[in-house]
Amino acid sequence: MASAFRKTGISVVGDVPWGTHFCHFYETKQDLLDTLVPYFKAGLESKEYCLWVISDSELITVEEAKGALAQAVPDFGRHLAAGNIEVLNGRDWYFEKNVLNLERVKNAWDARLKRALARGYDGLRASGDTFWLAEKDWKDFFAYEKQVNDWVTAQPMTVLCTYPLAKSGAAAVLDVVQAHQFVIARRQGEWEVVETPELKQAKAEISRLNEALEQRVIDRTNELGVANEELRKEITERKQAEDELRRQKEILQKIFDHIPVMINFVEADGHIKLVNREWERTLGWSLEEIRQQNLDIFAECYPDPQYRQEVLKFVAEAKGKWADFKTRVRDGRVIDTTFVRVHLSDGTSIGIGKDITERKQAEEALDERLRFETLLTELSAAFANLTTNEVDLEIDKWLQTLAEFLGVDRASFFQFGEDWTTLYRSHSYTVPGIEPLPPPPIGMKEQFPWITDQLRRGVIVKWSRIPDDMPEEAAKEKEYAAKLGVKSGLNIPVLMGGSVICAITFTSIITYHDWPDAMVARLRLVGEIFAAAVERKRAEAALRKSEEQFRQMAENIREVFWLTTADLSKMLYISPAYEAVWGQSRESLYREPRSFFAAIHPEDRPNVVAIVERDREQGFEVEYRVVRPEGSIRHIRDRGFPIRDESGRFYRVAGIAEDITERKRAEEKLKTTSEQLRALTARLRSAREEESIRIAREIHDELGSMLTSLKWDLEEIQKTLSTPVDQSQLAAVREKLSALMNLDDKAISALRRIASDLRPSVLDDLGLVAAIEWQAQQFQARTGIVCVWDCSLEKVELTEEQSTAVFRIFQETLTNILRHAQATRVDIKLKKDDNYFVLSISDDGKGITEQEKSEQQSLGILGMRERAYLIGGEIDIQGVAGKGTVVIVRVPLSGQERVLKATR
Repeated sequence: MASAFRKTGISVVGDVPWGTHFCHFYETKQDLLDTLVPYFKAGLESKEYCLWVISDSELITVEEAKGALAQAVPDFGRHLAAGNIEVLNGRDWYFEKNVLNLERVKNAWDARLKRALARGYDGLRASGDTFWLAEKDWKDFFAYEKQVNDWVTAQPMTVLCTYPLAKSGAAAVLDVVQAHQFVIARRQGEWEVVETPELKQAKAEISRLNEALEQRVIDRTNELGVANEELRKEITERKQAEDELRRQKEILQKIFDHIPVMINFVEADGHIKLVNREWERTLGWSLEEIRQQNLDIFAECYPDPQYRQEVLKFVAEAKGKWADFKTRVRDGRVIDTTFVRVHLSDGTSIGIGKDITERKQAEEALDERLRFETLLTELSAAFANLTTNEVDLEIDKWLQTLAEFLGVDRASFFQFGEDWTTLYRSHSYTVPGIEPLPPPPIGMKEQFPWITDQLRRGVIVKWSRIPDDMPEEAAKEKEYAAKLGVKSGLNIPVLMGGSVICAITFTSIITYHDWPDAMVARLRLVGEIFAAAVERKRAEAALRKSEEQFRQMAENIREVFWLTTADLSKMLYISPAYEAVWGQSRESLYREPRSFFAAIHPEDRPNVVAIVERDREQGFEVEYRVVRPEGSIRHIRDRGFPIRDESGRFYRVAGIAEDITERKRAEEKLKTTSEQLRALTARLRSAREEESIRIAREIHDELGSMLTSLKWDLEEIQKTLSTPVDQSQLAAVREKLSALMNLDDKAISALRRIASDLRPSVLDDLGLVAAIEWQAQQFQARTGIVCVWDCSLEKVELTEEQSTAVFRIFQETLTNILRHAQATRVDIKLKKDDNYFVLSISDDGKGITEQEKSEQQSLGILGMRERAYLIGGEIDIQGVAGKGTVVIVRVPLSGQERVLKATR
């Protein structure tokens, strides 16, 4: 197998020989892509067959993996089409019928390798992820990894196994390290390399080979007399050992050049002998520059003589312990480093180090955050149980604490005025030695108009370098800063409920100060705690004011306002009107809350108690009577409603009890008056009907008889004159007689029509059913509107008054159809329904509207409703636009109880 090194594409690893089996621990999906995409890109560029087995679609899908490669490899589509790379799902690779089959996986690796070599590839580059790996499969998988490690060593393969840190415990990590040649990890964007058994093995192997070589030289010297064949064999073995040694040295050199830690060799005289690439990259000097310029690298990196002596002492002692240093690099920056040094037998010391600047910064940031969170916890606890009188003093105290903690010269707290437009300073602290601000309250608008406007809009204003950071619009702010010598400033708006209600500010006058976003966020929390305390103070003041206003209102209204606990066991408040309405003292009700119910009339009490008990959480309205101590009765209308706290919990019941006694009396009086008015109206209608009957009878009996006699006389004359007479006289007499007869016929017809209109005789002679049928026929003949009759009743058991009213309603309905409906058909149905006579008249006209019913309420429709009401019946009128109108009259049959419905 060729021993050529292969490019991994991973900066921290560099080049590795065939047979390399290593692993990678990652934290995020992006860490995984950042490692594997360049890894496979290097393989494709090196004529290697590539196989990427992804773990699970929960982490990354096949399509996402291909997409990431397509972005990094310009001609990825060609590679994919040519079969230079495969991207497979881990479930398909490791499992067979949902069962882990590692023997099948080993065979698959071998088959892929053989196929790659047969197709002319230099070798196989593979990666498999273990995100899918469950705890129950770990033991079998670890044994499989060891087998792969032993097998890969002799193959033209490079295998990178990837493990998620989040799913790997300490024991699992140790197992993984033992099953691979070396391990790399990427955490929070930083590489870490663990010295692996492979590296240790390489070093031990070199030592062992050297010793073996020396021993073989001694042995071969003592065996010079051995035959030439044995000598040639020995030479061959020695050459193989030398080749192996060179290979091991080459491996060590690659590791030396590419390991992500600084390595340097310092001779006994203190001169740098050798450095690796990471040392040169981190510190900025190359070994060649140091030698050519004869640089004292320790003086360059540690310019302070006293500090440099400490460093040189650490180098000289080389105790093998880690120590941290502040190291200056070539560009003048000072970075944090950590080094460990060990001695070699020739006096040379080896230094191994890392740039830990970012780690130190993270540790310092974490320490600052922890200290601030501790301070924030103490601040929250301090404000948790404050009385409103203590709020101002506590804010002043904590402004001082914050100024000292942050190292600034002034801390202030601003609030909006009652108009919610003016921002004024209510609290402030200035460190000793700086001129303090005038005592509050001081408005902010005049001195800082631009900042005020930004804060009102919820914008944070932070300037680390004044005046360089200040915009041109902040002219007055620049003038103020120049006057006081302000170097940095931070102004944070505090929002509650989506609105800015106050602001907290910090000012540095002596030194410049940076304002990191994390610090600003934490300080905003401080502002919110201050704001909550101020708001609570304002709310309590507003509550006291509101309670006073409520008390004044409740004590001056005629209604009785009451407030109880949720279970009605305690009366919390009752207004003075209670004594005037109930006739009892408020003190008695406070002592015995149930006396509220005891005063309710015995007939009303059970219903009232049931309603209140049942509906107090939803609200209720109930009317009842109260019996006063002297026996008089008052009518009450009581409305109760629930009161809930901020969490929605029901904890109070309130209500307003209104004395409606006078209104009840007025309603009773109005009801009596209305009944009297209805009786009077009925009497008038009855009288009108009687008069109509009388007139109809007289016209029919007297005038009809007289006209009939006239007709008989005229017929006799006509007969007499039919004998021979003078022809001219005869013609004249006949013409006159004919005219008289026509006139007589018209008079009789008119007489009958008038009598019928006043009261159809058929109603009295044949009954209501026949009268309605006759009226429908007359209506059809007169109007041309088709009337369809549907009646199975022969006789209806209605009183004369009921029959007349129903007939008049029917007549009025037909009149309305003719005038308004624009109908072509009317359906008339008469039936008996559960001891009720029901008359239904429906048309196919335009349909009456609610507005039209209201407009005619005082005319025809009102009259129809009044007629129905007076006979104990009811009438319902419904219209559908474009489909017609239906009028239904229901009248109780004779002997049945009348139904009076207020549907008018």
